[in-house]
Amino acid sequence: MKLAYSPTSPFVRKATASAIELGLADRIERIPTDTRQGANAEYRALNPLGKIPALILEDGRVLFDSPVVCAYLQSLASVDKPGVLLPTEEPRAGQAQVWQAAADGILDACVLRFLESLRPDGERSPAWIARQETSVQAACAWFEQQPFQEHGFSLGTLTLAVALDYIPLRYPEYEWRTLHPKLATWQEGFSERPCLKETVPVVP
Repeated sequence: MKLAYSPTSPFVRKATASAIELGLADRIERIPTDTRQGANAEYRALNPLGKIPALILEDGRVLFDSPVVCAYLQSLASVDKPGVLLPTEEPRAGQAQVWQAAADGILDACVLRFLESLRPDGERSPAWIARQETSVQAACAWFEQQPFQEHGFSLGTLTLAVALDYIPLRYPEYEWRTLHPKLATWQEGFSERPCLKETVPVVP
């Protein structure tokens, strides 16, 4: 299998960490992919959205985006490691999905905020930036109240850990560790997992 990736993408990190956790990393070849406008016509033939990650299977099928890629990886490992990423019993099954959605929301907001900040003066929208910041802040406040100890490991907690690591890269003004001490304590312990230590983002 081949994984279209960028070294700074948190969504790629999520997929790569999932593969490591499931023992599938050695079956995946990572392909550097430039998704900037004008540089990705060939890649859009594989993924019309032009986003990463995308997983190219041996039979030529292409899977995107990160929730789909991670779910497929879980399906490959279900015999040996059932329910590692996606628990099958409630309430953890639904909780994992909701946590993944909320954490992906943090990532989306951070990316949108960062891209808007790159626009020239006069074209940049302070209201749009503020909207993304509000999303990040509200999601972090929501997570602060969640039962981390009861949840354990899943794609939901993995995505949350990736999102929390990404905030300082794209929204450094937001001091989430100070504002949300329970979340910070949880993140410190959870980040010791090998799948996260081996995928720390590289920023040029």
